[in-house]
Amino acid sequence: MATTRISTLPGYPSLRSVINALSTDTVIDLEGGTFQDSDFSMGGNVYTYFGGKLIGLVNGSTAQKPNSSTHAAAVNAQVAANSGTVQETFLRLGRGIVQTTQAYVADLTLIATAQGHIYNGINIYWCTDALIERLTVKGYPGSASYPPGETFQFNNFHSIRTVVKDSLFDGIGVTASNTGNNSSVTMTYIRCQFLNTGSGHGVAHYLSSDPTYIDCLFSGNAKSGANFEKVTGTITMVNPTFHANQVNMIVDTDGPSAVVNIYDPVWDGMDTGTKFKILRHNTYNYPPPAVDANKQLVSGFHIFRGGTWSGGEHGAGTYVGGTETTSTDLQVVTN
Repeated sequence: MATTRISTLPGYPSLRSVINALSTDTVIDLEGGTFQDSDFSMGGNVYTYFGGKLIGLVNGSTAQKPNSSTHAAAVNAQVAANSGTVQETFLRLGRGIVQTTQAYVADLTLIATAQGHIYNGINIYWCTDALIERLTVKGYPGSASYPPGETFQFNNFHSIRTVVKDSLFDGIGVTASNTGNNSSVTMTYIRCQFLNTGSGHGVAHYLSSDPTYIDCLFSGNAKSGANFEKVTGTITMVNPTFHANQVNMIVDTDGPSAVVNIYDPVWDGMDTGTKFKILRHNTYNYPPPAVDANKQLVSGFHIFRGGTWSGGEHGAGTYVGGTETTSTDLQVVTN
């Protein structure tokens, strides 16, 4: 995708001023620089209003100036009242409501700074065919595995066919969930790492469909390596590695059951006979106060070994030559 060097744009050297001055859809090349701005003054974001012309950032890093937020009292009151979801977000790409933005991010580093409250990292917001490559995101704070304390370092929100490659999401012990895939369709993560959440999941999904993970690592997360709520279609996990999470996966729904295909997984304890654990709650109660029977079918879980995956994004691949080992490898945990 074509990029424009930030030094050639009106408003430079302030990234916020550059964004405000954009008149056409632009992917900004940060030219290896580091940029900072204050507060959540762009529609609740540090960078970009809804409907803005910024559609991507590449080649650099950016962060919020420490303790520059004026939203601490409001956010902390919201969390204390257990109300809604926290909207404050560092970087939001996408116009909103209409899925017309093809966002692009590459070789970008986002590292959170202390602001006196929890907040989100990057949001791919109502986009189609967004491509994220070599993104590093670290330490965006959250306080729970459910709203309002659950924030996301990377939120794939109401988007279609998002692809994320070769990226690192490290919660450094303070993040809620590394990624959220909310009301989105056919997202794919390739060679990504989801590490060290403080209170939530390595990856989380809600009201989404057909996620695919290829050659990804889920390690050191406070809850599950991968959490799926109300996910439909097929969940595809190819060569995943699960290490030191509370449980490998959680799959819950009060609607249609998903098919979960796991190909050649590696997980803690496999050499000592410990089975691959998926937590399936007996009841599913989000959003409260509803309490419904979990309709995810245990018969929808499948583990395969010894084959070869060919193909790429969005589950559009084939697994050749393997053997299903569900009966010997899988343990479904209920509570």
